[in-house]
Amino acid sequence: MQTRPAYFAGSWYPSDGNECRKTIETMRPTVKPALERPFPIGGIVPHAGWYFSGELACRVFQQLAVTDPPDLMVIFGTHMGPRDSGRIMTHGEWETPLGALSVADEFAAAIQKQCRLAVDKPATAPPDNTIELQLPIIRYFRGAIPIVPISLPPTLLAIEVGMAVAALARERCRTIQIIGSTDLTHYGPNYGFTPRGVGPQAVAWVRQHNDRDMIEAVLALDPQAVLKEAVKKQNSCCAGAVAGAIAAARKLGAAAGIAVDYATSYDKQPGDSFVGYLAALFK
Repeated sequence: MQTRPAYFAGSWYPSDGNECRKTIETMRPTVKPALERPFPIGGIVPHAGWYFSGELACRVFQQLAVTDPPDLMVIFGTHMGPRDSGRIMTHGEWETPLGALSVADEFAAAIQKQCRLAVDKPATAPPDNTIELQLPIIRYFRGAIPIVPISLPPTLLAIEVGMAVAALARERCRTIQIIGSTDLTHYGPNYGFTPRGVGPQAVAWVRQHNDRDMIEAVLALDPQAVLKEAVKKQNSCCAGAVAGAIAAARKLGAAAGIAVDYATSYDKQPGDSFVGYLAALFK
């Protein structure tokens, strides 16, 4: 079986399996979530190095793990522009320090054919932190669950693919959980985005306004608003992944978005350049 390498292991998160597991156990909440219905269908997670946003991702995956394991997990991600084409892995596996995760090949191939997505070959696919950083956490909470990694641009294609994923799951009577991976506003000189200058007032503006506007669109389960927000305010680096996840979750019956947590890299490393992070669930 062809394997996609874990390019970011050893830098953005530990490469040693035992150390990786210990880090997740440190990041995960100490109180297990209650079994409250409706159970979450999916969620939004950030994808910076685990030092900055791993705790937020763990809170989402621990909530998703309150149910019996689904048949597969679909992970939308990848930094893409509006001129990029959607991509998908249809075969092989993706390496993690806790053991590889195999692609749900028949399901993935059906989505690829229906939505005309390009195919990412495991051995030659480019590095992708947006999806890779979630995989060891998924492996920890869900074991060797099959996955479908999909890269979506910030266009209406994202909504089309999300709805197709949900429709196929229903047609084939497959239980799935949906993940959208994105960070929020990338602010500061490092990112060429300083509409409010630098300093505490800039941090407050990002938290209270720019990121808040994107969060409201996510919690309203409005994929078109997510795409518009990202274009207008640069407050999501993977708006296609978010729109696709919301579209799939809504078609699968999600009625509300729930904010689990929010933070910025400024909280751990203050500076003129920083990034916002959201953890959210779809129920």
